[in-house]
Amino acid sequence: MGMKKTYAAAVTIFVVLALFLIKLERPAPVKIGATYMNLNNPYFIALNDTIRRQVEGRGDILIARDPALDQSRQNEIVYEFLEEGVDVVIIQPLDARKVQPAIDACYESDVPVVVVDSQIYDNSKVLFEVVSDNYKAGRLIAEDMNEKYSGGNVLLIYQNNTKSSSDRAQGFQDHIQEKFQIVKTVDNVEGLEATMEQVNICLEEGLEFDIVVCGNDPTALGALVALQNAKLDEQTEIYGVDGSPDAKMMIARGYLSGTSVQYPSEIGLSCVENLYVYLNDEPYEKEIIVDVTFLNEENLKDYNVIGWQ
Repeated sequence: MGMKKTYAAAVTIFVVLALFLIKLERPAPVKIGATYMNLNNPYFIALNDTIRRQVEGRGDILIARDPALDQSRQNEIVYEFLEEGVDVVIIQPLDARKVQPAIDACYESDVPVVVVDSQIYDNSKVLFEVVSDNYKAGRLIAEDMNEKYSGGNVLLIYQNNTKSSSDRAQGFQDHIQEKFQIVKTVDNVEGLEATMEQVNICLEEGLEFDIVVCGNDPTALGALVALQNAKLDEQTEIYGVDGSPDAKMMIARGYLSGTSVQYPSEIGLSCVENLYVYLNDEPYEKEIIVDVTFLNEENLKDYNVIGWQ
């Protein structure tokens, strides 16, 4: 009986020691800080959800914080991440230039930065970028209009400080035919409510337009609400960018004319996969550009209307 107890005790000690050694050998989880333009936009939420699933599925930690469309606050969030000892920062910058102090701080702290969705102008201090083909997104809207309409007055609404939005506007302007006239450009608007306000101002000023081209889907939906309130929605074409579930539903009901489709799940997946290639000391890509497509009522059946693609 004494021998059995001795043997059992020895086995117990061995198991405890083995578990202790395994715990010692297991690397500490990678701690990643992520900050987006905001976490109200459904596109940004979908992007963050994909990144979170991929990071936490590897046993690591993702801390996501919302700057509420404030670049100064986003910079502060990055400084907080550095104080908290994150290993990597993922950022979707609001302002392609004003974000630079935060990028510089990470560089000086030897913390790699991954830029997602919207590039910055000086990317020499970032690890890599993963973005949609934003120029093409604007081009696809122009091509649809060139084919469908004989001409018209265009109200262009986008966010100039955000490179993704400005690239879309540039792609649109470079490819729209001369039969269209851009009667006004509003280049400092982001989101549904701000767009409603700006479209209302345009209407109060007596601006006449047949088409509204927007930098993203929330902006397009804001324009739609303002035009519905003015009972002008049925005579105005509205375009957006994102391919959001809400926009697809509005296209199905005939309220929006089309949207250039982004793929947040693919962007998030590419971001995390490329990051872990780097963390494993393997060659990684410095720039990943994810293709976009165009959606309207003619090809709506090819897309998942309820969710993101």
